Amino acid sequence: MADPSHVEEGGSLSFLGRSAVLNLLFGTEAVVSFLLDVVIAAAFGLGAQSDALYAAYALPQKVGRGMFQSLTNSFMGLFAGEADRRTAYREAMTVIAALAVPISVILSLTSAWWLPVTIPGASAETRLAAVPLATILAWLLAFLALAETFRAIYYHEGVVWLPTVARVAGAVLSIVVVLASPPGNRLALSAWGLALGAALEAALGLALMPAVLKVRCAPAWPASARLRAMLAMVGVPLAGQGVNVAATLGEQMLASLLPPGSITAANYARRIINTLERFVFRGFLITTIRRSAGQIRTDVRSEFRQVMLVAIPVAVIMLALPVPLTAVIFGRGQFGAGNVQTLALALQTFAPAVLGEAATRIPSGLAYAARRLRVLFMSAVLSSATLLACEAALIWAGLGLRALGLATALASAVSFTWLYFAMLRPARVQIVDRRGAWRLALVAASAWLGAVALQALVRAALGGRVLNIALLAGGTLGCGVFLVATAYAVGLREVRKVVGALRGVR
Repeated sequence: MADPSHVEEGGSLSFLGRSAVLNLLFGTEAVVSFLLDVVIAAAFGLGAQSDALYAAYALPQKVGRGMFQSLTNSFMGLFAGEADRRTAYREAMTVIAALAVPISVILSLTSAWWLPVTIPGASAETRLAAVPLATILAWLLAFLALAETFRAIYYHEGVVWLPTVARVAGAVLSIVVVLASPPGNRLALSAWGLALGAALEAALGLALMPAVLKVRCAPAWPASARLRAMLAMVGVPLAGQGVNVAATLGEQMLASLLPPGSITAANYARRIINTLERFVFRGFLITTIRRSAGQIRTDVRSEFRQVMLVAIPVAVIMLALPVPLTAVIFGRGQFGAGNVQTLALALQTFAPAVLGEAATRIPSGLAYAARRLRVLFMSAVLSSATLLACEAALIWAGLGLRALGLATALASAVSFTWLYFAMLRPARVQIVDRRGAWRLALVAASAWLGAVALQALVRAALGGRVLNIALLAGGTLGCGVFLVATAYAVGLREVRKVVGALRGVR
């Protein structure tokens, strides 16, 4: 594999190549994480049991993985100024353990109180089944918070592969436990499998640290001045992620008002967006942080177009091929044809949100690099408030699951608008010009046309023997060919970098 750390900043891998290496690792994690969801979907389908499992899973997973994920970004900046990095690592691990473990204990002991509050519209069967699962899954918060802290340390030392290995190992353990669970006790054992997988991920990150990084794992509590500096660095991002957690729980409360299985369908559709944000677009975010060196650069238009050229085919596939995509990924076991149609309907409306999430990656990275943490916090507040308000209004208007995707797209637009006026416009940074926007729009329209046309040709060729995998493959091929051809035709030079990076990073 090409090592982007040794490529000159002006070289072809200076931005896209660095991001591609990280995205390749994140993509590996995404595949295994999706496989876990597929196994759970095959075991339970869309219904009361799956709703109970994901309702109990949502809060600890979102806090542990999502909220503490911001440490990966914030601690990288904190560690950079430390002369004694190893002591700083030990202090960070100690503080996070002291914070996360008591929270997990409290959540576990009080699950009968907080769990029903998060699903007020769910059936009595769902609420009754979810409470004991939440008692088990509350420990995810502690395990995942530590795993994300270890990830930040390994990234800062340039060991980018080990966090992926640890996460994949944990997910594989969870999958094995779910598959081995007998039908009569499958729900409880699945919860234990999820908890054990997170525990293994954290344990591997901790156990390998002395050998790989030469860092002793003994506890080290920071001095008060040091603790204040640490809290100042991570406090605002954690607060911003806390707003996102509150928005996720609000969304779950609204989904519980819809028919049984809606909590699970909303979770799977939301997982698509979270996976893209964490495993595909996050590489661009981290690369932007590392390259910006605390200053907003003015040469970001090309990088923005690169991100959008990656996002466009993903959005087009979700928009044009929702049923084949859902059927190929989830359509097995207890997840029948009716479940496929329900999830495909939700997934299709999330397609515009993919573009919105991608658009925020560069300005968010610039804000992290410039330590404009309050800007990021306000972005989270505004987008979360927009999300919940729009979801409530659209559900009240009768749009059902489709309300979730449409509201997410609007929330992403609000987030990008805020970041533009708070970060880019004051520094006179033009992330996209009118000509570039029209070219990207033309590429997106062409990619959609290619996906629809090739899907129609495959359907006509197969007649009554239509296979979802053939429709998905044909539509994806048409999307890719039309996108690349149109990008070259309108003069988007960035497509050469995208294609070149895909060829060069193995």
